[in-house]
Amino acid sequence: MATTTNFGWETPDDTDLVKDGAAAIRTALGGVDTSFVDLKGGTSGQVLSKASNTDLDYSWITPTGAMTLLSTTTLSGTSTTISGISQSYTSLQVHIDKVVFNANAELNFYFNATSGYYMSQIHNATLTSQGGQSKIRFNDNTLWYAGVVIDIPFYTVAKAKSGQAYSAGQYGGSSDAVFWADLSEAAITQLVITSAAGTSTFSSGTVKIYGVK
Repeated sequence: MATTTNFGWETPDDTDLVKDGAAAIRTALGGVDTSFVDLKGGTSGQVLSKASNTDLDYSWITPTGAMTLLSTTTLSGTSTTISGISQSYTSLQVHIDKVVFNANAELNFYFNATSGYYMSQIHNATLTSQGGQSKIRFNDNTLWYAGVVIDIPFYTVAKAKSGQAYSAGQYGGSSDAVFWADLSEAAITQLVITSAAGTSTFSSGTVKIYGVK
């Protein structure tokens, strides 16, 4: 019986009878089907990985460090609340893009509730405690676009949370700071983003929350 060069799949010999053609085709395709069976399966977001040094031995895995988009929200009014944050990840990363206020303002953010915990800076005067909220100042108004990234590792762990926030404006000016939040040992399930003192309104801005494995 003839076989293929690389995988050894059985193929018809030159002397095989035409009447045996159907069986020969089934044999050849059966070899292909068996060799690549490990390519089946997997779920959305997984990648194919070598399970061993053996040829054609694969498995589907969820890559570590991969980011999954959990939600997309448009900022509006003086405050936007994002609830029901998935607890299936190790860390959160929040991207707040093209923030514009109707007047000069500071962007505040806090988690879960407006009271019952304390949130503050560790360094950098641009991020300070304000009634349980943390604020990033970039003096944004209708002539500016600004972006903010907030990293929150171990957001589901039952202990005080810490993280880092970065911001930058379209025409210069940036800040970064480390923050911590005492959430009475609760996991982060909600993010609230407001303007300072709730007096300015968002003209635009999009919030994307990513889960990180």
